[in-house]
Amino acid sequence: MPTHDINATIANDSIDNAKLANMPALTFKARRSGTTGDPQDVDVDQASTMLDGASDPFLRSSQKSTGGNVAADAGKVAEFNTEGQLRASVENSSTPAVWGSTSGNGYAGYFSGPNGTAEVINAEASLSLATDNASKLALIVNKLTTGVIALFRRSDGLGMRVENDGGLEWTSATGAKTTRLNALPDVTGNATKVLAVASDESDVEWVDKGITDGDTLATGLTFPDGGLKIVEEGGGANTMAIRVDEVLSADRTLNLQLNDGDRIVNITGDAELSGTNTGDETTTTLGSKINSATEKTTPVDADMVGLMDSAASNILKKLSWANIKATLKSYFDTLYVLSANEVVGVLASTQSTTSTSLVDCTGLSVAVAANATYQIEGFILFQSTSLTNGIGMSLNGPASPTSIAFNITIARTVSSNAVSNAKAYDEFTPTTDVAVINTTYFAAINGTLVNGANAGNLQMRFASETGAATARIVAGSSLRLKKIA
Repeated sequence: MPTHDINATIANDSIDNAKLANMPALTFKARRSGTTGDPQDVDVDQASTMLDGASDPFLRSSQKSTGGNVAADAGKVAEFNTEGQLRASVENSSTPAVWGSTSGNGYAGYFSGPNGTAEVINAEASLSLATDNASKLALIVNKLTTGVIALFRRSDGLGMRVENDGGLEWTSATGAKTTRLNALPDVTGNATKVLAVASDESDVEWVDKGITDGDTLATGLTFPDGGLKIVEEGGGANTMAIRVDEVLSADRTLNLQLNDGDRIVNITGDAELSGTNTGDETTTTLGSKINSATEKTTPVDADMVGLMDSAASNILKKLSWANIKATLKSYFDTLYVLSANEVVGVLASTQSTTSTSLVDCTGLSVAVAANATYQIEGFILFQSTSLTNGIGMSLNGPASPTSIAFNITIARTVSSNAVSNAKAYDEFTPTTDVAVINTTYFAAINGTLVNGANAGNLQMRFASETGAATARIVAGSSLRLKKIA
């Protein structure tokens, strides 16, 4: 029989489900392959896999097992079980992190961790946060009908609650006392005050933060150990006494300081008193303190002594030993010659001559500086070997002095002296005799030297009158210059 091709068009909506091929149970027509093609029979697991790839995936339903609630499968974020509970996995773990509530236990919300601890919103709209450790904080927010807005406490009952009237009430750690704090007072007009617990410990109140003139302190001001009291004791309304009831130990100090910072008193445990004083000490008490102080025999420059300053209203000041020495030196320099300004030459051995011309008395000279002025003193001891042979004396020094003038007084007899005056170096007038031969007599030289630009030595010189006998300058004679300018 011949075969014929028939082209026919099926009308829209003309084939019902009965005309379609039978499908496997619990499947539906879809295309699960990743390519274009014919429809395929897709079961629920295949469909679920397809839905996992959606940009907004569905929340899964959990499976049912003999044990009731089972963990979410690995890789699932969250799912509901057959009891209507919500559970969630953490980091692809099969252990649930949070469970949803169940309707038969009276909870409006029930959230439990894997270790059995629970956080509950009960049917009365109270929130309870439980822990697995009794020492950790738990939070319970009760319904308003109980008179409590919120309750914060541990599982052992210690904690705090907020009352309907805004007060706070808490139980101490010992459980022996419950304290209530009512709503805080209005801050308006209390900018200079501070909050303090009322004397009956039932509430707090605003109090002045300081003490002003005229305030009366019924109980005084007391530190926690009861050691300090401020009371008014005699002396009038402007007198305040501070009494320390506790005995100070050796290592403790009571410090009293006024606002000016200049008046300070320190009392140590061994009863030593130090600091500045307002003037209550008397001459008697101060004298006693000085007398009982430890003596220092050799002061040093940094040591201080007390001084009444007459130029500053007679107040007490300190004066260093260094300044005492400097002041005394300046004063005494006007009265006495400084050792540095006095030069002395002393003859060590007797010198002799028969020359009628002046010769140096070796060993009896002193140095003079240029452009300096000196007072001259000579204390000369002399002898002669003949009654008719006298002695001559004079001075010599650096060339070109500005001026030189001196006189020489020479003893002759018990009651007479020979005096000669000189206005230049080497001027002299010899005596003509001595009272007793080989006997020591005294002569004095006095004068002034205004030296010029040449430094050098001032030299004592002497000569024999006749040359027929010997004249001597005896050891111990001296020449002294005092620099005055």
